[in-house]
Amino acid sequence: MGNAFKKRPPVVIILGIDDSGKTSVLYSLQKKNIDTVQPTVHSPLENLKINKYKMMAWDLGGKDKVRNLWRHYFVGSDAVLFVIDSSNRDRLMESKQELAKLLNEPLLKDVVFMIFLNKCDLPNAMTQQEIEDQLQIESILPPPQNASDLNRRIKIVTTSAISTNQNNSNIQDSFIWIIDQIKDRKKNFKKQLNRQQSVQ
Repeated sequence: MGNAFKKRPPVVIILGIDDSGKTSVLYSLQKKNIDTVQPTVHSPLENLKINKYKMMAWDLGGKDKVRNLWRHYFVGSDAVLFVIDSSNRDRLMESKQELAKLLNEPLLKDVVFMIFLNKCDLPNAMTQQEIEDQLQIESILPPPQNASDLNRRIKIVTTSAISTNQNNSNIQDSFIWIIDQIKDRKKNFKKQLNRQQSVQ
């Protein structure tokens, strides 16, 4: 984490159950044709440029049989973007279960979490408040072990990967927020390291 910007661009892993719109979010950010999106099978490392910053992203498949492979991408990642289909009420609890696993994963305890409530433009989409009431993020977070755990960087945003309105602009703004949070964590890490060295 401390060298996220110095040695390499920060890495975000894009996760969520199948058909939540993960690849569509990535395509929207890259200004690719969303009509060509296919279910993710192979996961190439994508290079992104957002404003003046560069990032790398893993777009991982979300089908049940491949979710156990997610953990192979945890080490070295700086952020998790978890995508939820806000129009699919029947699978919201399934998304909650997977999100809870990620939030309680020790290898991800220091990464930034962004939660996208995708497809918010659909007429049957749940509101952000409805989904937050169901997710109950505070209840699925692990008990804090230190001061850093009390300040976990988690943000929830409504968006639509296929929309051209304000919801779509949230995608780029959200990635910029991720970058800012990673930079802030890097600064805090350096401060802590300097304090430890001064004590020694």
